[in-house]
Amino acid sequence: MDVTVNTRRDDTGRLGAVAAAVVVTLAAVLTTVTLVRSQPGDTLDHTTPLGTGTPTGTGEVLSGPVPEAHDPLPASAPESLHVPAIGLDTGSLAELGRTPTGVVEVPGNAATVGWLAETGSPGERGAAVLTGFVDFAYERGAFFPLDDVRPGAEVSVGRADGSTAVFTVYRVGTLPRAAALAQATAHSDHPDLRLLSVSGEFDSAGAEPDAVVVFARLTGVER
Repeated sequence: MDVTVNTRRDDTGRLGAVAAAVVVTLAAVLTTVTLVRSQPGDTLDHTTPLGTGTPTGTGEVLSGPVPEAHDPLPASAPESLHVPAIGLDTGSLAELGRTPTGVVEVPGNAATVGWLAETGSPGERGAAVLTGFVDFAYERGAFFPLDDVRPGAEVSVGRADGSTAVFTVYRVGTLPRAAALAQATAHSDHPDLRLLSVSGEFDSAGAEPDAVVVFARLTGVER
């Protein structure tokens, strides 16, 4: 899958990615697409798996064994994402920040996957977050099939230092939009990766669809 925003450490590319993200964010506000805000202090315990299909009070969760974590890696910007289970393979990632009002930026189009840079790089200690659209402007987004991911699946992230961080999925949650970002960015003492879906569409009743959050832990490194 080709991704249209390239954010390798190039100032022009970075400014272009941010500008595109801000424009899309403003357009989303004008078309009543609500972006969730993170809630400081929200935490989620990722050490005790929930049973398959266990209701959490905020949605539905599929869980498997939490894998043993590989040693954390030094910081290095992510450059690609590969999820074989759903045929997702990006050639680049957009670096995302926040708007002046504190709203999280979103990718510039349906096909782009973005990295929430404030969460740290994939492979570092803590939870790194990549986000993409399920649907946007009547197009299927890069994360459209994200809810097909299951515990045990592998997720690979290519990094600027030439290494590939390999993560193993241990939880997939379908959550109300209001809770999704807070859970995706919840603290972790381990090198974790979270994949967070966003949507630009509403259902027939005018409600936003639930978001999907995939939780994965670093289990290997390829160089």
